Amino acid sequence: RPAQLVADPDPADLPPARSTTSRPAADVGPAPIVDTRPVPASPDGDGAHGPNALSTRAVAPSKD
Repeated sequence: RPAQLVADPDPADLPPARSTTSRPAADVGPAPIVDTRPVPASPDGDGAHGPNALSTRAVAPSKD
């Protein structure tokens, strides 16, 4: 029975690794996409899209 428990997480970890090779954007889409959006949003001035960009932008002018 314990083998089944270990097998559960095992297969779950395998699919992501295989999908990553096929299309990393699809598997890790939500993770990297979120980080990639704030980057371009900062210079683009899309603070509404990335809350991180707004925080960094407000801190920069505030310190200045």
